[in-house]
Amino acid sequence: MKSISSEITFPVLFDPMGKVAGEYQSYGVPETFFIDRDGVINVEKEYVYRVDDFEFTSEVFSTLRALQDARFALVIVTNQSAIGRGFCTEGDFRQLNQWMLARMAAEGVRIRGVYHCPHAPHAGC
Repeated sequence: MKSISSEITFPVLFDPMGKVAGEYQSYGVPETFFIDRDGVINVEKEYVYRVDDFEFTSEVFSTLRALQDARFALVIVTNQSAIGRGFCTEGDFRQLNQWMLARMAAEGVRIRGVYHCPHAPHAGC
């Protein structure tokens, strides 16, 4: 395991040729680190869809910058069942994303994409 901050530890993966994950830039395809949003990027709260309710977790910016420095592309994946349950809309989600990504960019963090599932649990996905 390799520690990149005082809070987060992730495994360093090796392929059969002995390269550490993140050393594939010469192939034109960076290693990608997939990050859950709620509870990882922001403090876990019930149905966060407004800027006023969004609170970044401690050390998230320094941790994500360390991953970038290790040559990982950063992608956010998140379940947003609040949309499927009718607590908020896709527009609310997009607005919060725009704000979150702007804050991250201001902190030197580049997110390559945000992907979400908007369905309620009964949708079965």
